[in-house]
Amino acid sequence: MTWLRHALEAAKVQLGARTVALIELQQRFDHLTDELRREQQLFSHLMHKREQEREQLAQDIHDALAQNLLALRIDVAMFASRTAGAHGRLHERTEQVLSHVDVAIRNARGLINELHPPVLELGLLAAMEWLTARFRRETLLGCTLAVPDDAACNAIAPPAELALYRILREALENVHRHAHATLVEVVLKTDGDWVELSVADNGIGIAAGQRGKPDAYGLQMVAECLAGMRGELILEANKPGKGCRFIARMPFSSAAAAPPL
Repeated sequence: MTWLRHALEAAKVQLGARTVALIELQQRFDHLTDELRREQQLFSHLMHKREQEREQLAQDIHDALAQNLLALRIDVAMFASRTAGAHGRLHERTEQVLSHVDVAIRNARGLINELHPPVLELGLLAAMEWLTARFRRETLLGCTLAVPDDAACNAIAPPAELALYRILREALENVHRHAHATLVEVVLKTDGDWVELSVADNGIGIAAGQRGKPDAYGLQMVAECLAGMRGELILEANKPGKGCRFIARMPFSSAAAAPPL
C-alpha cells in the first residue's frame, strides 16, 4: 500500500499546486477587471470633459466670431447698397467682400455644428433628420431614416441623445469614406429596455482583415463609448460586395450616464 500512499501524496501536491495557480489566475483576472473598470471610468470622464470643452468652444465661436461676422455683414451690405449705381468699382469690390463674409459665416456655423450642434436642442429626431439630410446633400447618396414615435424618442435622456447623434455621424462618415455605397438605411428603435441604432449600406462590405485594425480609431471610440453604457457595437458579418450593417445598442437603464463620443 506504500505506492498508493505515495500516489495520494503526489496527487495532493499536484492539486495544491493547481489550486495555488487557480488562485493566482483569479487574482490576476480580478486585477485586470479592476484596471479595465478604471480605464472605462477614465474614458467616460475624458469624454464628458471633451464634450464640455466642445460646447464651450462652440459658444465662444458663436459669441465672439459668428455674431461679429453677422454685424460686419450688415455694415458691408449697407455700404454696398449706397455704392450701387454710383461707384462701380467700389461697389464691385464691396460685393466681393460681402461674399467673403458670407463664406466666413458659413464656416463659423459649420464649426459650431461640428462641435455642439444646436439642432440637438430640438431633440434627437430633429438632429437625426438634419444629419441624414446633410449626408444626402453632401454625398448625393440615397439615405432613408426610420424612427419610433415621439414618445419613445422623448424618453431617451439628453446624454444618450448626444451619444447616438455622434455615433450616427461616425457611421455615416465611415460609409461615405469606405463603403462605395449608393443607399444607406438608418433605423432607430426601442426594444423593451434597449435603444438600438442601425446603419446599413449596400456597399462593398468589410473584409475580414479590415476589422479591428489598430488605426480604426472611430469604431474603437464608438465601442468604448457603448461599453461605458453597458452597450455593444455589432458589425454584421456581411460578405464583400453585400454591404455592411452597423448596430449600436445600449440599455435605457444606463442611457442617462452615456459618455458623449
